[in-house]
Formats: sequence, structure tokens, C-alpha cells
Amino acid sequence: MQLGARGLQVVLLVLRESVLTVVAGTVLGVAVAFPSTRLIAGMQFGVESGDPVTVASAAGVLITVALLSALLSARRAATVDPLIALRE
Repeated sequence: MQLGARGLQVVLLVLRESVLTVVAGTVLGVAVAFPSTRLIAGMQFGVESGDPVTVASAAGVLITVALLSALLSARRAATVDPLIALRE
């Protein structure tokens, strides 16, 4: 912000970085989850192994919580006084 960025630009920068990280982690997690369902199939009760609704629900909750926390952090970063941040 000291170099001319506006608050909205800072928020978008933080959100863009967070979205990329969360989406990459979710894709990798789902890719690993499906092959590993055979290993834990005996521990699941009332849910099919690799149930797409369950996987999609878990991924949706994860993405929602991660983006909400990123938004809160981005808003806080946008309100920091640049002069104080440089001194710290």
C-alpha cells in the first residue's frame, strides 16, 4: 500500500493466493482420498466407499471455511497503516 496499492487490490491479492492454495490442496486431497477408501472401507458405517456426496460436502465445507478465513485476513491486511507496517 505504501507503493500505491489500494485496499481492494490488497484484498484481491491475498484472496487470489489463498484460493490457489486451497484449490490445489483440495484437488490433491480428493485425488488421494479415492484410492485410500479401500483401506478404510471396513471402518465406515452407513456410507459407501468413495461416496461422491460425502466427498463433495467435505470439500465444500473445507473451501468455504478456508475462504472465509482468508477474507478476514485480507480485510485486516488492507486496513494496516503502511507506515506502521514498514516500521515493524
